[in-house]
Amino acid sequence: MRKTWQTRRLRHTPKYTPVRATVTLRARALKSKRARQKHPRTRGSRSLLVPAALVLAVPLLAFGAYTLIRWLHRSPAYIVNEIHVEGAALFTPQQIADKAELKPGRPILDYPIARARRALVADPIIRSATIVRRLPNTIVIRVVERTPIARLRSGDNDFLVDDDGYLLPPTETDSLGTLPYIKGLSLKNPKPGNRLKDTKLNAALLILRLYLASSMPPLMQIESVDVRNLSNVKLYPVPGPKVRAGAVVMLGNGEFEQRLARLDTILHATPKPFKKLDLRLLSRVPAVTN
Repeated sequence: MRKTWQTRRLRHTPKYTPVRATVTLRARALKSKRARQKHPRTRGSRSLLVPAALVLAVPLLAFGAYTLIRWLHRSPAYIVNEIHVEGAALFTPQQIADKAELKPGRPILDYPIARARRALVADPIIRSATIVRRLPNTIVIRVVERTPIARLRSGDNDFLVDDDGYLLPPTETDSLGTLPYIKGLSLKNPKPGNRLKDTKLNAALLILRLYLASSMPPLMQIESVDVRNLSNVKLYPVPGPKVRAGAVVMLGNGEFEQRLARLDTILHATPKPFKKLDLRLLSRVPAVTN
Protein backbone atom coordinates (compact mmCIF):
# COMPACT_ATOMS: atom_id res chain seq x y z
CA MET A 1 0.00 0.00 0.00
CA ARG A 2 1.37 3.37 -0.89
CA LYS A 3 1.97 5.69 2.09
CA THR A 4 0.45 9.10 1.92
CA TRP A 5 2.19 12.27 2.97
CA GLN A 6 0.00 12.58 6.09
CA THR A 7 1.27 9.24 7.39
CA ARG A 8 4.90 10.21 6.84
CA ARG A 9 4.37 13.51 8.71
CA LEU A 10 2.86 11.82 11.74
CA ARG A 11 5.72 9.31 11.94
CA HIS A 12 8.38 12.04 12.21
CA THR A 13 6.48 14.24 14.70
CA PRO A 14 8.37 14.16 18.09
CA LYS A 15 6.37 12.82 21.00
CA TYR A 16 5.84 14.94 24.14
CA THR A 17 7.27 13.13 27.16
CA PRO A 18 8.07 14.22 30.79
CA VAL A 19 11.78 13.83 30.07
CA ARG A 20 11.57 16.16 27.08
CA ALA A 21 9.63 18.74 29.16
CA THR A 22 12.27 18.69 31.89
CA VAL A 23 15.08 19.21 29.40
CA THR A 24 13.21 22.10 27.83
CA LEU A 25 12.66 23.86 31.15
CA ARG A 26 16.32 23.47 32.11
CA ALA A 27 17.43 24.91 28.80
CA ARG A 28 15.19 27.93 29.24
CA ALA A 29 16.45 28.52 32.78
CA LEU A 30 20.07 28.32 31.62
CA LYS A 31 19.37 30.77 28.81
CA SER A 32 17.73 33.23 31.22
CA LYS A 33 20.66 33.00 33.65
CA ARG A 34 23.16 33.73 30.85
CA ALA A 35 21.10 36.73 29.80
CA ARG A 36 21.18 38.15 33.34
CA GLN A 37 24.94 37.73 33.62
CA LYS A 38 25.64 39.85 30.57
CA HIS A 39 25.34 43.19 32.44
CA PRO A 40 26.52 42.65 36.03
CA ARG A 41 27.96 46.16 36.35
CA THR A 42 24.64 47.81 35.48
CA ARG A 43 22.80 46.01 38.32
CA GLY A 44 25.49 46.93 40.84
CA SER A 45 25.46 50.61 39.92
CA ARG A 46 21.69 50.76 40.26
CA SER A 47 21.78 49.18 43.73
CA LEU A 48 24.08 51.99 44.94
CA LEU A 49 21.69 54.75 43.93
CA VAL A 50 19.41 54.39 46.99
CA PRO A 51 22.19 54.65 49.66
CA ALA A 52 23.74 57.54 47.79
CA ALA A 53 20.41 59.36 47.69
CA LEU A 54 19.94 58.83 51.42
CA VAL A 55 23.42 60.16 52.18
CA LEU A 56 22.62 63.32 50.25
CA ALA A 57 19.09 63.68 51.69
CA VAL A 58 20.06 63.57 55.39
CA PRO A 59 22.22 66.73 55.36
CA LEU A 60 19.59 68.54 53.31
CA LEU A 61 16.85 67.63 55.79
CA ALA A 62 19.02 68.64 58.74
CA PHE A 63 19.80 71.98 57.13
CA GLY A 64 16.10 72.53 56.41
CA ALA A 65 15.15 71.78 60.03
CA TYR A 66 17.88 74.12 61.31
CA THR A 67 16.68 76.89 59.03
CA LEU A 68 13.07 76.41 60.15
CA ILE A 69 13.99 76.54 63.84
CA ARG A 70 16.02 79.72 63.34
CA TRP A 71 13.12 81.29 61.51
CA LEU A 72 10.68 80.34 64.30
CA HIS A 73 13.01 81.91 66.87
CA ARG A 74 13.29 85.17 64.95
CA SER A 75 9.73 85.52 63.68
CA PRO A 76 7.59 87.93 65.78
CA ALA A 77 4.53 85.80 65.01
CA TYR A 78 5.96 82.97 67.16
CA ILE A 79 6.62 85.04 70.28
CA VAL A 80 4.29 83.83 73.05
CA ASN A 81 1.75 86.46 74.08
CA GLU A 82 -0.66 84.30 76.08
CA ILE A 83 -0.40 81.53 78.69
CA HIS A 84 -3.78 79.83 78.93
CA VAL A 85 -4.62 77.82 82.09
CA GLU A 86 -7.35 75.15 82.23
CA GLY A 87 -8.70 73.11 85.14
CA ALA A 88 -7.58 75.31 88.03
CA ALA A 89 -10.13 75.92 90.79
CA LEU A 90 -8.07 76.33 93.97
CA PHE A 91 -5.51 78.53 92.18
CA THR A 92 -5.84 81.51 89.87
CA PRO A 93 -4.39 81.23 86.34
CA GLN A 94 -1.63 83.66 87.30
CA GLN A 95 -0.68 81.51 90.30
CA ILE A 96 -0.44 78.43 88.07
CA ALA A 97 1.75 80.29 85.57
CA ASP A 98 3.98 81.54 88.39
CA LYS A 99 4.38 78.03 89.80
CA ALA A 100 5.41 76.80 86.35
CA GLU A 101 7.77 79.79 85.97
CA LEU A 102 6.32 80.61 82.56
CA LYS A 103 5.87 84.17 81.32
CA PRO A 104 4.93 85.59 77.89
CA GLY A 105 7.48 87.27 75.67
CA ARG A 106 9.77 84.44 74.60
CA PRO A 107 9.91 82.37 71.38
CA ILE A 108 7.49 79.47 71.69
CA LEU A 109 10.23 76.86 71.20
CA ASP A 110 12.33 78.25 74.06
CA TYR A 111 9.93 77.29 76.87
CA PRO A 112 11.19 74.44 79.12
CA ILE A 113 8.02 72.34 79.08
CA ALA A 114 9.34 69.36 81.08
CA ARG A 115 10.81 71.54 83.84
CA ALA A 116 7.62 73.57 84.12
CA ARG A 117 5.53 70.41 84.48
CA ARG A 118 7.78 69.10 87.27
CA ALA A 119 7.42 72.42 89.09
CA LEU A 120 3.62 72.16 88.96
CA VAL A 121 3.27 68.56 90.18
CA ALA A 122 5.63 69.36 93.05
CA ASP A 123 2.71 71.19 94.63
CA PRO A 124 0.73 68.70 96.76
CA ILE A 125 -2.62 70.06 95.60
CA ILE A 126 -1.89 69.43 91.89
CA ARG A 127 -2.47 65.79 90.94
CA SER A 128 -1.21 66.06 87.34
CA ALA A 129 -0.28 68.71 84.78
CA THR A 130 0.07 68.89 81.00
CA ILE A 131 1.76 71.71 79.10
CA VAL A 132 1.53 72.02 75.31
CA ARG A 133 2.62 74.55 72.72
CA ARG A 134 -0.24 75.83 70.59
CA LEU A 135 1.27 77.44 67.52
CA PRO A 136 1.88 80.16 66.75
CA ASN A 137 1.99 82.03 70.08
CA THR A 138 0.14 80.30 72.96
CA ILE A 139 1.19 78.02 75.81
CA VAL A 140 -1.63 75.91 77.28
CA ILE A 141 -1.39 74.55 80.85
CA ARG A 142 -3.92 71.91 81.93
CA VAL A 143 -3.93 70.93 85.60
CA VAL A 144 -5.90 68.39 87.59
CA GLU A 145 -6.12 69.39 91.23
CA ARG A 146 -6.54 67.05 94.14
CA THR A 147 -10.05 67.34 95.50
CA PRO A 148 -10.34 67.12 99.31
CA ILE A 149 -13.19 64.97 100.57
CA ALA A 150 -12.59 65.21 104.33
CA ARG A 151 -10.83 67.05 107.11
CA LEU A 152 -8.76 65.68 109.95
CA ARG A 153 -7.02 67.14 112.96
CA SER A 154 -3.61 66.43 114.41
CA GLY A 155 -2.95 68.28 117.63
CA ASP A 156 -4.00 71.87 117.02
CA ASN A 157 -3.58 71.67 113.23
CA ASP A 158 -6.27 70.94 110.66
CA PHE A 159 -5.55 69.21 107.36
CA LEU A 160 -7.48 68.25 104.27
CA VAL A 161 -7.25 64.81 102.68
CA ASP A 162 -8.22 63.61 99.20
CA ASP A 163 -9.61 60.22 98.22
CA ASP A 164 -6.09 58.83 97.69
CA GLY A 165 -4.98 59.73 101.22
CA TYR A 166 -2.79 62.72 100.32
CA LEU A 167 -2.64 65.47 102.94
CA LEU A 168 -3.44 68.95 101.64
CA PRO A 169 -2.92 72.28 103.35
CA PRO A 170 -6.10 73.99 104.63
CA THR A 171 -7.58 76.76 102.55
CA GLU A 172 -9.98 79.61 103.24
CA THR A 173 -12.62 78.36 100.78
CA ASP A 174 -16.03 78.35 102.46
CA SER A 175 -17.15 75.14 100.73
CA LEU A 176 -14.32 73.19 102.36
CA GLY A 177 -15.68 74.04 105.80
CA THR A 178 -18.58 71.66 105.24
CA LEU A 179 -16.35 68.64 104.63
CA PRO A 180 -16.76 65.81 107.16
CA TYR A 181 -14.16 65.23 109.86
CA ILE A 182 -12.38 61.91 110.22
CA LYS A 183 -12.01 61.18 113.91
CA GLY A 184 -9.91 58.59 115.69
CA LEU A 185 -6.65 58.87 113.73
CA SER A 186 -3.24 59.02 115.34
CA LEU A 187 -0.83 60.89 113.04
CA LYS A 188 2.88 61.39 113.54
CA ASN A 189 4.40 64.55 112.03
CA PRO A 190 1.81 65.02 109.26
CA LYS A 191 2.98 67.22 106.38
CA PRO A 192 1.06 68.50 103.35
CA GLY A 193 1.94 66.49 100.26
CA ASN A 194 2.54 63.24 102.14
CA ARG A 195 0.36 60.23 101.47
CA LEU A 196 -0.94 58.63 104.64
CA LYS A 197 -0.96 54.85 104.88
CA ASP A 198 -3.27 54.00 107.72
CA THR A 199 -5.89 51.26 108.05
CA LYS A 200 -8.36 53.50 109.86
CA LEU A 201 -7.95 56.27 107.30
CA ASN A 202 -8.49 53.81 104.43
CA ALA A 203 -11.75 52.64 106.02
CA ALA A 204 -13.00 56.22 106.44
CA LEU A 205 -12.06 57.17 102.86
CA LEU A 206 -13.84 54.10 101.49
CA ILE A 207 -17.02 55.03 103.36
CA LEU A 208 -16.87 58.60 102.07
CA ARG A 209 -16.24 57.49 98.48
CA LEU A 210 -19.26 55.17 98.63
CA TYR A 211 -21.35 57.92 100.17
CA LEU A 212 -20.42 60.49 97.51
CA ALA A 213 -21.08 58.00 94.70
CA SER A 214 -24.59 57.26 96.03
CA SER A 215 -27.83 59.26 96.02
CA MET A 216 -27.55 60.06 99.75
CA PRO A 217 -25.88 63.52 99.80
CA PRO A 218 -29.14 65.44 99.10
CA LEU A 219 -30.88 63.51 101.90
CA MET A 220 -28.17 63.39 104.56
CA GLN A 221 -24.94 65.28 105.14
CA ILE A 222 -22.13 63.64 107.11
CA GLU A 223 -20.61 65.66 109.91
CA SER A 224 -17.95 63.14 110.92
CA VAL A 225 -16.73 59.56 110.54
CA ASP A 226 -15.50 57.97 113.74
CA VAL A 227 -12.92 55.21 113.20
CA ARG A 228 -11.58 54.98 116.74
CA ASN A 229 -12.90 51.43 116.93
CA LEU A 230 -12.81 49.57 113.61
CA SER A 231 -15.11 46.93 115.01
CA ASN A 232 -17.88 49.53 115.07
CA VAL A 233 -17.34 52.46 112.72
CA LYS A 234 -19.85 55.27 113.29
CA LEU A 235 -21.29 58.06 111.18
CA TYR A 236 -22.58 61.27 112.73
CA PRO A 237 -24.94 63.03 110.29
CA VAL A 238 -25.88 66.69 110.18
CA PRO A 239 -29.47 67.28 111.40
CA GLY A 240 -31.91 67.54 108.53
CA PRO A 241 -35.28 66.34 107.13
CA LYS A 242 -34.21 62.69 107.46
CA VAL A 243 -31.98 63.02 110.52
CA ARG A 244 -32.65 64.23 114.04
CA ALA A 245 -30.15 66.19 116.10
CA GLY A 246 -27.50 63.96 117.69
CA ALA A 247 -28.22 61.05 115.36
CA VAL A 248 -25.73 58.23 114.87
CA VAL A 249 -25.34 55.46 112.27
CA MET A 250 -23.46 52.34 113.40
CA LEU A 251 -21.79 50.62 110.43
CA GLY A 252 -19.99 47.74 112.09
CA ASN A 253 -16.60 46.38 111.11
CA GLY A 254 -16.50 45.93 107.33
CA GLU A 255 -18.45 45.16 104.17
CA PHE A 256 -19.18 48.85 103.91
CA GLU A 257 -20.55 48.54 100.37
CA GLN A 258 -23.54 46.56 101.61
CA ARG A 259 -24.03 48.71 104.70
CA LEU A 260 -24.01 51.97 102.74
CA ALA A 261 -26.44 50.48 100.21
CA ARG A 262 -28.86 49.61 103.05
CA LEU A 263 -28.46 53.09 104.49
CA ASP A 264 -29.30 54.58 101.09
CA THR A 265 -32.46 52.45 100.89
CA ILE A 266 -33.57 53.43 104.40
CA LEU A 267 -33.10 57.15 103.75
CA HIS A 268 -35.34 56.95 100.71
CA ALA A 269 -37.95 54.75 102.39
CA THR A 270 -38.35 56.18 105.90
CA PRO A 271 -40.84 59.06 106.21
CA LYS A 272 -39.61 60.23 109.63
CA PRO A 273 -36.18 61.44 110.70
CA PHE A 274 -34.24 58.85 112.67
CA LYS A 275 -32.25 59.20 115.88
CA LYS A 276 -30.26 55.98 115.78
CA LEU A 277 -29.63 53.47 113.00
CA ASP A 278 -27.91 50.15 113.65
CA LEU A 279 -26.48 48.43 110.54
CA ARG A 280 -23.99 46.18 112.32
CA LEU A 281 -25.85 42.91 111.63
CA LEU A 282 -26.31 42.42 107.91
CA SER A 283 -28.34 39.25 108.48
CA ARG A 284 -31.07 41.13 110.37
CA VAL A 285 -33.47 43.95 109.68
CA PRO A 286 -31.77 47.26 110.52
CA ALA A 287 -32.77 48.69 113.88
CA VAL A 288 -34.13 52.20 113.45
CA THR A 289 -34.92 54.52 116.37
CA ASN A 290 -36.91 57.63 115.56
